Amino acid sequence: LIKLCVSFFSNDDLNIYFIFNYFYSLYISLVAFLFVDQFDKDDYIKVKYYLKKFAIYYLILSFIFMSLYIFLYFKGAISYFGISTNIFLSFPYFVQSKIIALFIFTLVLFSGKRAILLTILLQFVVYLFSKKSFLFKILFLAFFIVLVLFLLNYTSLLDRIKLIFAVDFNDKYTLYRAFSGRFEEILGIYNFFLDNEFKFLFGASPGEYYNWIIESYGSNNAYYEIKNYAHFMPFSFLFRYGIIVTLFIYFFIFFTLIKYYKKVKELYLVFVGILFSSCFGANLLTDPFSWILIAFFFKYKNNN
Repeated sequence: LIKLCVSFFSNDDLNIYFIFNYFYSLYISLVAFLFVDQFDKDDYIKVKYYLKKFAIYYLILSFIFMSLYIFLYFKGAISYFGISTNIFLSFPYFVQSKIIALFIFTLVLFSGKRAILLTILLQFVVYLFSKKSFLFKILFLAFFIVLVLFLLNYTSLLDRIKLIFAVDFNDKYTLYRAFSGRFEEILGIYNFFLDNEFKFLFGASPGEYYNWIIESYGSNNAYYEIKNYAHFMPFSFLFRYGIIVTLFIYFFIFFTLIKYYKKVKELYLVFVGILFSSCFGANLLTDPFSWILIAFFFKYKNNN
């Protein structure tokens, strides 16, 4: 309500679309928690059953569409190597099955998406480290490091990850290629707060925006766009709500992850996947289903 009043009575240059966009992001999280609040503790078995069915259907559909995409890419019909997927929402329900887990990992490896690959690897590591012995953890880390080095040096599957190691901070084009414009989003928000220092505490007004500038390679031209979010979610929260709310959110997340680490189950791993993937995409600003799954985690986090 305070933010809404700020929009109405602000003298800043506001974008009407961004005002609706801002409150939509708040609305989907609120409605998700209100929806899940209607469930009782005894509904957990049914909820778990239907989420497992969803995971199965999502895996099948992902396999069909990703296989078609990969086939078309290697046939030359598609030039961009990278198909986005939220398969990390399904992965926790199959992590105990070595064959299916390996199948999902291979599928994502061929999708060309770094964020999804890293998200599934994190979910797998969290699962293993919560269940296995210390010696197993050391051996797994050694195997993982060797595997990554092999893929980097002898295959083209991780070429997009190689771009990160080729970054030259004096060459803005390498920054754009490595981070797909995300670094420029962070820079735009940083420059916004340099010009509006007092808004660093409580965030920009709804409808306010920053300048996203991509400098072209080998020319003096630049691509210019206004934005009110960043793909790196901590900076989205920082821009929209300020440093106080952002620190509270991430301290709360850290506390929750530590507290329930020993109770690692499917919804915990889904929660980990959603939060980690939000560091690469804007899912928490646009995707109601992510918020529904987060709400289910908080609803049933103590269930065995």
